[in-house]
Amino acid sequence: LCTRIVLFVLCISQVCVHAGEISLPQKPIAVTIDFVDVRILNSRDAFFEAEFVFVYEWEDETVDQDTPLEEIIIPPIVPGNKVRNRKVYADKVIVLENSIQRIVRERAEWTFDFQLRRFPFDYQEPHIILQPGFNQNFAYVLIPTQTGDRRRELQQHSDDFHVVGWSNFKGAAVTQIEAEQLIGGTKIGVEFRFECDRNYNSFIVQDLVPSAIFVAIAWAGFWMDFTSLMPRLMPILIAVVALANLNSSTSDIVTRSNTSSFFEAYALFATIITALVLLELVMVHLLGKNKMREGALLLDKVSRFLFPSVFVITTVFLIIYLALESPLWASLLFL
Repeated sequence: LCTRIVLFVLCISQVCVHAGEISLPQKPIAVTIDFVDVRILNSRDAFFEAEFVFVYEWEDETVDQDTPLEEIIIPPIVPGNKVRNRKVYADKVIVLENSIQRIVRERAEWTFDFQLRRFPFDYQEPHIILQPGFNQNFAYVLIPTQTGDRRRELQQHSDDFHVVGWSNFKGAAVTQIEAEQLIGGTKIGVEFRFECDRNYNSFIVQDLVPSAIFVAIAWAGFWMDFTSLMPRLMPILIAVVALANLNSSTSDIVTRSNTSSFFEAYALFATIITALVLLELVMVHLLGKNKMREGALLLDKVSRFLFPSVFVITTVFLIIYLALESPLWASLLFL
């Protein structure tokens, strides 16, 4: 029985392979994409919600003005990266003199890979992919009617977009792409891609600047007497708690990825340098306890210059290396 099952599976696989090698007649489908609206770009769940109007047009000699709509064969078009529909309008099929048009309007969620290394100074490249479905009689080929840079059209629509936190829509383009089929061969589809910038002003005001202020608060102890242990400890504790709250709040904004972003590196560095202030306090306290007053005073004086300098230099380095995406060697030249 096992031998028969194995032979049956091998026969089926060979049939599928040979079926994929059969060259079906190609049938072109003209595709026009109108970008109506974009509502959400979700960095945490890696998707964007947008509304599009797709116009598909193909020739069919068997159809005329008197043909009932239910008898018209509609070529299957499959969205390659759509997650779920949000609102679907009724399709409209128009029979022309020599061709058929199908107009599809829908608002849906489309997934794509967010590049968060520069966050919050990042820009993203959302895209949608349309691919022809399987047909045993034809190999459908999607052909974009819009070529070249579509930036002007995108900018005309961008004033009506309802998305919050993103702006400067640019780099729109429609291109033809190829993808492998499971049964062999390739299918030719269409990709629409555009670029947009994240609005980073709120992140500077609500996250980056407060983080720097909390770090500076921890340095207040450098100007206090080293024997005042609790007054010097309180600013450090306040800074640590505040930085921890700011760092945890970013998990609601961006997803965890395999690369570190500028904001994550900056938040980690701010926490480390604040912890080093606590270490400095312990060393100063031990020096004073061992009657090395001059050493304790000298350590405080050095720390007044060393900590702010290291914080500023390292922050600028992180901006150059991560936020501006300069090569590592160019970033090290700054140091």
